[in-house]
Amino acid sequence: MSPTRRSARGFSLIELIVVMWIMLLCSFLLFALLNFGSKVWYRSSGEDDSKSALYFALEKMSPAIRNALRVDPASSSTSLTVVLPRSDGKGGYDLPLVDGDHITFYLSDSTGNPTHAGSTLWRSLNGVPDQGWALRGTPGAESVTNQTLSFAYTPAVNPQMVTITLNSVRTVGNESASYPASTGVYLRN
Repeated sequence: MSPTRRSARGFSLIELIVVMWIMLLCSFLLFALLNFGSKVWYRSSGEDDSKSALYFALEKMSPAIRNALRVDPASSSTSLTVVLPRSDGKGGYDLPLVDGDHITFYLSDSTGNPTHAGSTLWRSLNGVPDQGWALRGTPGAESVTNQTLSFAYTPAVNPQMVTITLNSVRTVGNESASYPASTGVYLRN
């Protein structure tokens, strides 16, 4: 029995180049897919962050807004002042309902001064910044960095509703995207 002789032939240069081009094409497609997936994830994450920050802010602001007698005409798109009914000191309100405390929500710096621009959400009670008010249970105030908070009150359209909008801007690499979240809060009184 004579052993059969195998060909010592390997791959040709053309075959190797074709395989390398196919592998290169597959790696480009995989990279493009991963890049697209990460952009979608960042976009949805930015939207979630914006909505989450808005709902945290609403959780703290809405009791005062809902219990308000009215929105103060001095309110603007960057600050909201509501007028609460005067308290009777026992957890209720004096009847007939008359003006009581004025609560203002606004963005400021760490001092809480309403004339200073900043990214920290503050509440002032009768014009005095409330140092103990916070959104997430932390002392002081809550930061809404890279976000703008705006208020809209149009009594001609709906005198019982305040619209609160939080616009979050997220930058990844050289791309920036804006993620707005908006909701309305109705005054009860």
